[in-house]
Amino acid sequence: MMKKHLSKIKLINWMYFVNTTIVSNGNTIITGMNASGKSTIVDAIQLALIADKRKVKFNNAADAEGKRDVKSYVRGEINTEEISCLRPGDVVSHIALEFLSDNGPVVMGIVIELNNGIDEMHFYKANNVRIGDQFYLDEENKPNDFSGLKNTYEKFHVEFESLSAVDYRRALAAQMGVEEKYYDKYIALLIASIGFKSVSKVDDFI
Repeated sequence: MMKKHLSKIKLINWMYFVNTTIVSNGNTIITGMNASGKSTIVDAIQLALIADKRKVKFNNAADAEGKRDVKSYVRGEINTEEISCLRPGDVVSHIALEFLSDNGPVVMGIVIELNNGIDEMHFYKANNVRIGDQFYLDEENKPNDFSGLKNTYEKFHVEFESLSAVDYRRALAAQMGVEEKYYDKYIALLIASIGFKSVSKVDDFI
């Protein structure tokens, strides 16, 4: 059986993550203090795998009452007395997943463009390439929009596919070794596994 695994996660302008690449070698555990961004990473992965913001249960992993959505993550809404968000105005956000297999690396990703308060998601697949800042940032070190990302990949002679949400999910299913007819069930199980209720009493845990 062909070996496949998620090797990197790229987050740009996603809540507190301005430009972060997370490396995953085999089984990976995300640890940290409360409010350090663990559930923020999980929500980004959720969105990248589900590709439908209506189905994602944002902030479910944190067992929190607060409401999150795509816009609040992209804007970095913190609602303090000083400022309401980290990124007012128009914003470009990236979530990219790098997969390694015997056939070489593949990057599956989402570009979220927030313009005039309206968020638009673009989906893509880049073949035989690994995640790198040279694709995501322009000459001024600002995040590329979807058109800029596409042009940059093509400048480096990378095979780049702009996909609909449906075709993106099909490509993800193939990349993850899940039969397409089972992918929706796989995603439903994934969503169900993320939420948890914290246990404050040892007797409840037992």
